[in-house]
Amino acid sequence: MFISLNDAIAWIESKKRSRKRENLDNYREALKELGNPHESFKCIHIGGTNGKGSTSVYLSSIMKEKYEKVGLYISPYVLSFNERIQLNNTPISKSDLLVYINFIKSFSDKFEETHDTLSFFDLITLIAFLYFKDMKVDIAIIEVGLGGRLDSTNVINPLTSIITYISRDHSKELGNTNAKRAMEKLGIVKEGIPLLTFEHKPRILSIFSEFCRKKNSDFIPIKNLSKPKIIENGMEFKYRGKYWKIPLLGDYQVLNASLVIETINLLNTRYDLGITDEMIENGLLKTKMPCRFEVFNKDGVIIDGAHNPNAIRNLFRFLKKYTKKDIIVIYGAMKDKDYDLILRIISRFTSNIIFTRVDYPRAESENHLYQICNIENKWAFSDINKAIKFAKKIRKDRLIIVTGSLYLASDARKVLVGDVC
Repeated sequence: MFISLNDAIAWIESKKRSRKRENLDNYREALKELGNPHESFKCIHIGGTNGKGSTSVYLSSIMKEKYEKVGLYISPYVLSFNERIQLNNTPISKSDLLVYINFIKSFSDKFEETHDTLSFFDLITLIAFLYFKDMKVDIAIIEVGLGGRLDSTNVINPLTSIITYISRDHSKELGNTNAKRAMEKLGIVKEGIPLLTFEHKPRILSIFSEFCRKKNSDFIPIKNLSKPKIIENGMEFKYRGKYWKIPLLGDYQVLNASLVIETINLLNTRYDLGITDEMIENGLLKTKMPCRFEVFNKDGVIIDGAHNPNAIRNLFRFLKKYTKKDIIVIYGAMKDKDYDLILRIISRFTSNIIFTRVDYPRAESENHLYQICNIENKWAFSDINKAIKFAKKIRKDRLIIVTGSLYLASDARKVLVGDVC
């Protein structure tokens, strides 16, 4: 039994992130032995390459306006491990998390004597399901960890499924084309359960539509979006004939919010949930997401956790709308990311880049990133604190953007908020 939460988290982090498998039978057997906790609450399932985290938090915030107890399961975390499992947008307490990890370790040790091993995502998802059952949540928003078809979350029977967008990421696990990745993510769509998306690529929409037809599931792509505008403290946009405001910056955040509004409309129509426009408005405005185009005006720094080519492309396109200033990029990445392509995208927007190492075991070295980069002005520092200090030193009138990984964004935020520089 773990006495320290740090030791407990270290144990669960030491487990393999995922394991090759053809089905979820072993994981379903574990759930069965635990009393199938995932069957005790209503839920919404959210997958996609980009936008699923923001969409999940928007939905959770709105549902909190309606219900007393709302569960939220997200991956990865930004500031602390506890963020993965939340109740009413508040992370599970450290003491509760320690209790649940101790329980799940005892369970898994016994279970694995006669069954296949359980992965990190299996275990943390089991904890989330048990916690939501024990807390008697009214509804839970469940974010897919990786892919969909064989993801640990893909045992639930949701009110609706959402796939935000399909783009290039995790090619080794999910396939090297968008069509292959789409089929993996479509694995979350259940018979007769609707699917919503803001995907717009004709080929992918065709795949979605055909898949849903075979599943007898309604398919609802959002469209007819108006041009959003930047306002003080957020964005304003028109959807379904009404103007809405969100506190998060980015055209992509407008897409996420529009998808959520459409989801609520579907849930009201199909299940008569009675969620009003006022609840939607309040929920959207109360949404908080650190490290998603988070602006630190005092420091002249923006932090964003974009970590794949599409997210980086969208980030820098929006930056051109947001500011006319030149920028300095601080970049760090995980080894499994497509940083060659990402650096080519970044080079279209700046000639100044500072590489640093993410404080995480799977991080790529700053020196390797430096060596493969063709950007004119480049530097490398071993940690984010040194990188930020140097960027401020050479900044002049330029804006500093920290990006490449949510883990790096989290490290940078701790530096700025903690005033370590």
